[in-house]
This record gives sequence, structure tokens and C-alpha cells, in this order.
Amino acid sequence: MRHRGGEAAAQHDVEAAILRADPSSHVNVLALHDRLRAQTAVTRTQSAAIGLIAICALLLAGLGIYATIAQVVEDRQREMAIRSALGASGGSLIINAAGGVGVAAIAGVAAGGLLSWIVARVTRQFLFEMSPFDPSVWIGAAVLLVGTAVAAAFSVFVVCPLNVRVGANSPSLWPTMFSVTY
Repeated sequence: MRHRGGEAAAQHDVEAAILRADPSSHVNVLALHDRLRAQTAVTRTQSAAIGLIAICALLLAGLGIYATIAQVVEDRQREMAIRSALGASGGSLIINAAGGVGVAAIAGVAAGGLLSWIVARVTRQFLFEMSPFDPSVWIGAAVLLVGTAVAAAFSVFVVCPLNVRVGANSPSLWPTMFSVTY
């Protein structure tokens, strides 16, 4: 219905016209966008819940990647100490470690992307006014996860300067922030 006044005036005029035609009728006049919003409330709530769960999953994945990469790099510290003792430069040590981290991160993003694509096809029915295949979201998630892996490797090798300490049995490499003085 077209009306020259505002929305509230139009609703009032429609209710009045219907009540004049049938005074015993119950009238509930709503604008189309209000009715549509009420009808899609459950779907929008489900979409918001799925989005929140996805954000939590992304954060947990980032924490897992960070912990795994930091552990892998820490496990290679003895090797890096030996390479350093044999004359390898700090830059070559970082490049060596970053190469392994990069391959693992890209393989993880590829495998995770494939599994996410499968899950996205199943969860597509619960999404309202959005696509589970939005390229910006996929690229953003991949960049975030690879960036987390790079940050983990960077923090272990660069932010925590390496300190070679000769123990009773063999040389070991510890980040300075965790070094123990005897």
C-alpha cells in the first residue's frame, strides 16, 4: 500500500479502514521489513551463533599453531646452537627455521582449508544473507593463521635472543627469558 504520511500514520490508517469494514476483527499491521525481521529472527540468531563459534575456532586454531610452531622451533634449538657454533650466521639460522615453519604452515592451511570447505557446504543452510564461501573471509583466515605461525617462529628466534649455555653434558640453546643461572 502506498501512503503519503509516515510509516506510523500508514499503519494507523490501515488499521482504521479494516476496523471500519469489520469491527470484530483483530488487526495487527506491520511494515514489511518489520514482519520479515520477525520471521527471520531465529535464522539470524543461528547465523550469529555460528559466526561466534567460527571466531572462537579461529582463535583456538591460532593458539594451537602458535604453540606447535614455538615447540618445533624450540626443539630445533640444539641443532641451531651447533650450526651457530660451526659458524652459521644468525640470519641463515632464522631463514633455515622459517623455511620449515613456512612449509608446515602452508600445508596446515591447505589441509584446514579443504576440511573447512567441506564443513562450509554442510553449514550453508544455517546462514542468512551471507555465504560460507566469501573469498575475503577465507583469505583473511589463511593470512591470520600463517601470520600466527610466522609470529611464533619470529618470537622464539628474534624477540627472545638466543643464549648458548654449555652445561655439564652438552651445549644447549635457551631463550634468555627462560635461562636459569646455576
